[in-house]
Amino acid sequence: MLKTTYLELLSKITTLNGVKHVDMYAGQYLNEADGEELPFPTPAVFIEFTSIPTGELGRRVQEGEALIRFHLVSDVVMNEVSNSTPEPIRSNALDHLGMIDDFHKLMEKSSGTHFNSMTRVGVTADTAPTDIYVHIAEYNTRFTDESAVRKYIPATPSLNIDPQLNA
Repeated sequence: MLKTTYLELLSKITTLNGVKHVDMYAGQYLNEADGEELPFPTPAVFIEFTSIPTGELGRRVQEGEALIRFHLVSDVVMNEVSNSTPEPIRSNALDHLGMIDDFHKLMEKSSGTHFNSMTRVGVTADTAPTDIYVHIAEYNTRFTDESAVRKYIPATPSLNIDPQLNA
């Protein structure tokens, strides 16, 4: 279920204009030192699956509500964007905010094989990194997991006819 969901999200996000890197979140940008080049191209999106509390529907099918976090990462063009900043620089610096809007247009109400309509529940700035912009967009969705369902193949009974019984 999670593998299929990840691949579907990856496929959808790679269509987003300008995104150069999509990956599972593993704290990639947290250990970035000031002035060091990031080990991935930006803009980037990292997908984080949080815990998924599940309940049994029956016959090994489970369902649960999940929160998926998308870490949206862009280079800092300028630390300050104000009305006195020259227009070309201001436009570049605002690209990150445009990426958040475009991402929401793409993801809101999207669904896949194992998850239903996603709804954004929040966007938070991660201000710990100083050389990059990071916003974490959070979406709620419901999952259905059928991976434990046993696939039964009905046995075909063999029919042996003894010709002597019909005599």
